[in-house]
Amino acid sequence: MGARRAWVTGNGPRARSAQRGLHEREDKIAEYEGYALKALESDEQGLALEVADKIAALEAAREQEQAHLGQLAASVAELRKSVAMAEGNIRRL
Repeated sequence: MGARRAWVTGNGPRARSAQRGLHEREDKIAEYEGYALKALESDEQGLALEVADKIAALEAAREQEQAHLGQLAASVAELRKSVAMAEGNIRRL
């Protein structure tokens, strides 16, 4: 039971936090895309380029966050497998 509790208290909140951060980045990207369109419509090329740079940075951070979530999911799957094996070993004792 301790391993399950460790998973819930350790990985659960981290996964939720990472997912929340990912959603926040996606919202910011959409927001900045709107700003970029407005800048282009107003013929403000310089501003549009600055906003495009910000979007590129946010997209790079989003990709890193997605990779982190993938690694976290793999760790959770491995931990679940280990817990199941340990529980099986305990039952056999």
